[in-house]
Amino acid sequence: MAYRRYFPISNSSRYAAIEVAKRKAAHLAPDEDKPITPATESRLNSVGAQYLAAYEEATTALAKQTKATEAAVTIRGVVKVYISHFVQVFNFGIEREKYPLQDRSFYGLSINSGLVPSLNTESEIVQWGNSIIKGDAERTAMGGAPMANPSTAEFKVVFEEMIQLIQTQSSLKNAYDKAQEKVNGMNEAVDKLILRIWNEINTFYDDHEAASRRRKAREWGVVFVSTDTSNIVGGNVLNLADDKAIAGALVSFKEIEAQTTTDSNGRFSFKTDYMGEATITVEKIGFEPETYMVDIEEDRNTNLKAHLSPKE
Repeated sequence: MAYRRYFPISNSSRYAAIEVAKRKAAHLAPDEDKPITPATESRLNSVGAQYLAAYEEATTALAKQTKATEAAVTIRGVVKVYISHFVQVFNFGIEREKYPLQDRSFYGLSINSGLVPSLNTESEIVQWGNSIIKGDAERTAMGGAPMANPSTAEFKVVFEEMIQLIQTQSSLKNAYDKAQEKVNGMNEAVDKLILRIWNEINTFYDDHEAASRRRKAREWGVVFVSTDTSNIVGGNVLNLADDKAIAGALVSFKEIEAQTTTDSNGRFSFKTDYMGEATITVEKIGFEPETYMVDIEEDRNTNLKAHLSPKE
């Protein structure tokens, strides 16, 4: 069976190649020879270390941005409900003759229509939120009866919180974009370093049998794929609480950047020629996500039994 090296094509796989090589170089057994030259090890400890730090910074920035985005989306939904409710309550007040019909114009609403305005986008929600706050201040300043349930004061608190979260999310997105640009700017140098490491390792173990050479190289992060056939990486996703199958769980295979979902029996599978350590992440709404590290060996299918814990 023929094999070839599978060179990193994503930032995550570059990170893995550098991280494994750096860890292996730092933890060699006392009687174990080092297959990379001192010059290459020096590059690994400088350029490689800088790449690891930059990648981790970008990963952290992305996590912060994602959390802020989720918070902004959540409160945007709350503000949308407030605006809709405000308009409807104001319309009921008009029907009860508490407010004059023409007072709709203070908010930029049509005098002849009681429809709630479109609130499908962030910009629309911000626009109508500002219109309500500004319009109600002008209306009450001219002697109009104050709104209640919700009051403008109540709405203003939630609206200003949304604006703050939107600004925070935007700032964190800029920070992530900047961190990601830094990582991408290092890719060319890192690719050259990985190729240099892998070539030196290949030369160092050249006198070993093919299977032994691949095994030794994998310890340094070299990835091999079969050119003849594919292995199956699959398994089951189960509920930790009752051991029942979870259908529709999202399963991600990080190294080959592939995703699939579990069937009605909680089964999933990937067909791949990737070999070595793999990262499998399992997610499902209502459950805590889990990440598993599995070893994909030559000519052998891999089976994973994953358990997800229900969120409290």
